Amino acid sequence: MKKKIVVVIVTALVLALGLGAFLIINNQSTKTSLNMTEKKWIDSNKKSLQDISIYTDVPVFSYNSEGVVFEFLNYLETNTGLEFNKLSYTVGNTPKTSLAFVETEEIQDNDVLMYTDNYVLLTANNKKYNSPKEIKNISVGVLNSNLDVVNNYLFGEDVTYKTFTDYN
Repeated sequence: MKKKIVVVIVTALVLALGLGAFLIINNQSTKTSLNMTEKKWIDSNKKSLQDISIYTDVPVFSYNSEGVVFEFLNYLETNTGLEFNKLSYTVGNTPKTSLAFVETEEIQDNDVLMYTDNYVLLTANNKKYNSPKEIKNISVGVLNSNLDVVNNYLFGEDVTYKTFTDYN
């Protein structure tokens, strides 16, 4: 009887220690939502400047050293102590570093998805379309580079396209 109690106590103790170790390793700080592994990487890389390539010609995300990407990196620098050497490049060119914000069709294992592209139909009269089937007898402005994607999405609808080479 005593052996069973000892075995149960030892088993419970081992399980409790294992669970405790797991929770400590994967504990997330309320300030940064980082687990212990991520915090360890940050601590070991605080003393080195991290080169990162950033598009500089994508409105909202990164345009003339402003936008979501720059705000994100500034937030990381402030809250983690990391420092980034922000190297600019333009869409269509190769990033200058292996660590980069890039546009891609396929996400690899080590990639972090920051944004999935969406299309929005804006109208002069504030008309709302909930489905492509509602779009009838209108002219849609679209960039040449997006024409195939938009045409596939609106295929079969009564739409005329007015194409543009850029957003300016």
